[in-house]
Amino acid sequence: MKKFGSLFLILFVPAIILSQKSQELIIDNDVGIGCNKILEDNNGDYILNCGVSDTNWHFKSIILKIAPDFDTISKTIYVPEYNVRTSNFVIDENNNYFIFGLYGPDSLGLAGDYKQVFICCLDENLNEVFFKTYNVPKHHHNPIMRLYQSDNGELYSAGNIYSENTNDRRLYFMKFNENGDTIKTALSAFHSVSLWTFNIFENKEGEPGFGLFVNGHSYVSHTQLIKIDTNLNYTVIDLNDISQGYVFGYGISAKWLDDSVYLFSSCDDPAPNVYKDLFVSKMDADNNFIGEPLWVGRPDTNDFAGFYNMDFKFTDKIYLGAYNSQGISSSYENRFFIAMIDDGLNVKGTKSIGMPNNHFRFTALCATSDGGCIFASTKHDFVNSPEYDVDLYILKLFPDDITTSAAETPLEIDSDYNIFPNPGNDELYIQTSNKGVKIQFFNEQGIVVLSEQLNDSYTSIINTSGLSSGLYFYRISDKRGFSETGKWIKK
Repeated sequence: MKKFGSLFLILFVPAIILSQKSQELIIDNDVGIGCNKILEDNNGDYILNCGVSDTNWHFKSIILKIAPDFDTISKTIYVPEYNVRTSNFVIDENNNYFIFGLYGPDSLGLAGDYKQVFICCLDENLNEVFFKTYNVPKHHHNPIMRLYQSDNGELYSAGNIYSENTNDRRLYFMKFNENGDTIKTALSAFHSVSLWTFNIFENKEGEPGFGLFVNGHSYVSHTQLIKIDTNLNYTVIDLNDISQGYVFGYGISAKWLDDSVYLFSSCDDPAPNVYKDLFVSKMDADNNFIGEPLWVGRPDTNDFAGFYNMDFKFTDKIYLGAYNSQGISSSYENRFFIAMIDDGLNVKGTKSIGMPNNHFRFTALCATSDGGCIFASTKHDFVNSPEYDVDLYILKLFPDDITTSAAETPLEIDSDYNIFPNPGNDELYIQTSNKGVKIQFFNEQGIVVLSEQLNDSYTSIINTSGLSSGLYFYRISDKRGFSETGKWIKK
């Protein structure tokens, strides 16, 4: 173990804040910024693990701390001449923030060659407690790791690491004491180019060890749960029902509802590198599916679920999030959508978030102890900003913000409807939790050319084959009299 004396940890009041409201915040630093995890600490503050890159793909990491009133401070983790990327963090009962990351020479840009990892601890005021670094195993680099802390304070990092000898990936585990000193490491004998790891899954209360979701172990194409004990030994458990054809994909989240049932959310992945729809399902303690999943994605598009896409503090307020995966340089306006469900998998409300000429890409969410939820997304103004200038958009919502009509909420960029694809062809999908919904299409002369009453299911399909190619305006209204308008293009 070696320690960098040249590490810079910079505390600053956010001069980079572009706008601040009671429910939303935009972080703009003229380069790229994103967030991959949010946690609520023991004081009710929101802690975000963020990364920043410039036009030359030099990376540094930022821990962002947001108070309930959205006052914000942050700490930058920066090593001169190195790229620094924080991959995961946890918060202990004393409100210390333990952060795991990796670093490598910044001369390699986006590709990177990360052969060192670090674990550091910040107190609740973002002061450094310790910062310790370690080399990864010889002939390996670029680990993708998650962090877990056990009840006795021991820290575990688990994920996959690239093998230079075999040109594929292996599982890699590290165990630390609460001071960040390594106790043990382990590298799996199994290796495969198709091996990918996702999020940590906590075991049932009182059961030692933890779980890690993976794809591609033992040369299978579907998702598995790896159970890791305190000595870093592991077993592999198959999850999905092969007869249903689920493969699953990017962004797996899971959390226990009670001692015998947990919720599992992901994206169906019917073909390599094609991520379809966000869904959530109940699983029993033996990791078997219970009943049918709830699909909340958009059927004709590729939906990404973010790093953390499902969370709850109360089982009647379960939050989900995902976004449509159009290219960031496309003129298509990406929006992200959120849903609130209960433990019976009933949809209680949905919202679509976005604005004209902007791409929104949801990355993480965190349910909060006051019953609300905080969401993080990237935001890119593709008309007025260069491609590399991506902002961080942070949104705090309460249940009423999701179940109330968008016309009555204080937000200006929320909608009660996901209407897609846009541009589209002969079928238009509309997703909403509203009832008694009617949509009308107008041509450029203001004449109604199509009028349809939606069914009361979550997803409705409108046949638009009778419309000619061109620009249309629509008005969509519910039985309460609230309405929204927009534009739709028929290819």
